[in-house]
Amino acid sequence: MGKSMWSDLEKGRKDPQLSTLWRIAEGLNIKMHILIEEIEEDLGENFSFIEDFADGHLIV
Repeated sequence: MGKSMWSDLEKGRKDPQLSTLWRIAEGLNIKMHILIEEIEEDLGENFSFIEDFADGHLIV
């Protein structure tokens, strides 16, 4: 992965694809579920990509 991709991920400009997360886990020599657990811990309990309900429709 290039420097610009890392920068975009770190700054939240892009959401990584599953294959990107898999490559990151492989590069760190850890299992994918460990990477996901670490991300969840860093984001905290109240984090959500779901913003709100508007007119009964979920905004994602």
